[in-house]
Amino acid sequence: MDVGELALEEIHKRLLIDEAWTWRRPRGFTWIAHRLNQSTDASPVFESRGIKISRIVSRVTVIENVGVSQSSAEKIVGEVNHLAVGSAYVYLSEDRRVDAIVAHHVHDETLKMRSKQIAAYQMLALAFGELHSERLADAFQGKVATRQHPASGKRLQADDLLNVIAAFYRPAGALPSSFADSAAIEQVHQLVRNTHFFSAGGSAGGIAIEVAFGNDDTTLIELQTEASHTHLGTGLGVFLKLRLNADEAQVARSANELNLLQFAAGAVVPAVGAWCLYTLDGRPSLGHAFFVPNAHVQGHVAADVHALVLDGAMAAIEQALWVDSVLHPNLPPRSSLPIVEKRLGLNLRG
Repeated sequence: MDVGELALEEIHKRLLIDEAWTWRRPRGFTWIAHRLNQSTDASPVFESRGIKISRIVSRVTVIENVGVSQSSAEKIVGEVNHLAVGSAYVYLSEDRRVDAIVAHHVHDETLKMRSKQIAAYQMLALAFGELHSERLADAFQGKVATRQHPASGKRLQADDLLNVIAAFYRPAGALPSSFADSAAIEQVHQLVRNTHFFSAGGSAGGIAIEVAFGNDDTTLIELQTEASHTHLGTGLGVFLKLRLNADEAQVARSANELNLLQFAAGAVVPAVGAWCLYTLDGRPSLGHAFFVPNAHVQGHVAADVHALVLDGAMAAIEQALWVDSVLHPNLPPRSSLPIVEKRLGLNLRG
């Protein structure tokens, strides 16, 4: 088996899925935990930056027969995605449905770590989908995308996995944040020093990084080590903020389109978290949200904290570079330092 097939087996094992509620296909499987299906697929192995990788994509259709207008649906997903953990809600206008999707790539060296991460975010996507399905159906004026197993039929008794938020995540999230670690933030600062990105340094509370966006602006990345999630408690918040000269409907459409684009076939950007609608200085603007729960740190092990914080920062930088390349395709790679220098009136390069 190649790395993609190995990742599928690892994810299936970590989710503790019963074969009776699984149906398989080449390079993928689908399973049902209660009402909603979750499909996971691994792309054929391909080469990116000299590394052989496979793209793992997990999808849950949550709402179908959406009755609100496209602009209304895009606004709803843009607002809901403020709470993105691993997956993004996306509106597919042609099919009038809402899916929760997460995607990442694996290679030989990251197989175990990334499979564990993807499985955790798949689990949360399905648990949140079941938890919020009625409320979302009302908001979208649609219906819950109830399915059944092709052989086993309806699953009348929900899988225990769907209790994971109350049983595991909330108790861990009630504790102080495991991510408020100055050494972990210092690792991030060292990562961006002497690069095209700018950071003035950070503290145990977090760090800000700026990546060039367009000719004369930057994408602001904020790692907040004591962020709070409505359902999961404390953890690490990784947020990107852009300034766009657009109205709310345009920003919401851009956010949805970016989410769809990052899940498209052939994309390689780590699609963890979601592009969303947020307000900056009283104006609608485009952002990206990604939350790492306290529960993802086993026993407050420092090495785990440092790895998760660094991984979050690197994924955010990749997202910032990607969104700049999508929205400004004719601009070459460039430094954010001259832009920040101009704004602050300082010489940051000695």
